[in-house]
Amino acid sequence: MKLIRFRVTNFRSVTDSGWVDVDDVTALIGVNESGKSNLLLALWKLKPVNEGDIQPTSDYPKTQFGDIREEPGDFSFVTAEFDTGRSRESLGQTAGISSDDAARVRVTRFFNGRYKVEFPCHCQSTTVGKASIVVILTDCADKIRSGKALKQEAQLKDSLLNDLRRIEEALPIDHNELDVSQLTSVRDLVTKLIPANAAKTSAIVPLVGQLVDELTEHLGRISALPPGERMAWRTLLFEGCHPSCTMRTTATLTQRSTYPMLWTTFNATTWEQRRWPRLEHCVCCSTS
Repeated sequence: MKLIRFRVTNFRSVTDSGWVDVDDVTALIGVNESGKSNLLLALWKLKPVNEGDIQPTSDYPKTQFGDIREEPGDFSFVTAEFDTGRSRESLGQTAGISSDDAARVRVTRFFNGRYKVEFPCHCQSTTVGKASIVVILTDCADKIRSGKALKQEAQLKDSLLNDLRRIEEALPIDHNELDVSQLTSVRDLVTKLIPANAAKTSAIVPLVGQLVDELTEHLGRISALPPGERMAWRTLLFEGCHPSCTMRTTATLTQRSTYPMLWTTFNATTWEQRRWPRLEHCVCCSTS
């Protein structure tokens, strides 16, 4: 995994650095006391190898000290974006997304130590198209209508068809998308249509059960945790598969003072593979 850009906000003298693009070697050029070291210090504190605790008296910006002290979890101070490289397929499987969506990962740290993990290439939907729900409701009704009901199910068949029509008609007419609560209501209404004493040989009641399963599947997709919040991925990212390949953001730094400018260069690859033991198929280190 390779650092490709980072951003520092509300850290010491840095209000907002904007995105700083990073290559194999990157130079930060500025006069003395312009904030170059603070940029790198914040990047190091994203996930330091040793020590690196957040120090309120020195790390909180003076102009916001009181606000951050009251609610440190509301203020982030560094965000870094990484190219996952060869490990994107393994990371995608762990996060439950495609390898293309796992091509980049963005990690943000807050002053209370909390992390936020995002996959910028992944777009997770929180709604489902009303049209697709109408389609599966109609499809279920058509199957029930053409299905062969038991003699004692003649009344049940008509009742199910009427109820499914009413559920479809009750869908919001001013929205083309259904959110989690709306889809949950539809699923619950359909579930109530299944009779408690249905005949074991019924051919139409299982169709309603299949409809419930389809609605539940749609509901699961739009209500799932964002991939960055899923425990398996977070464990992999923050604990690593072994101590020596835990995520590290300590950059290789070289500083050279040239009055009145201070030049700072650093290696952008924060997983310096040659510095740690290599493992077979290590998804953290992208080694094989």
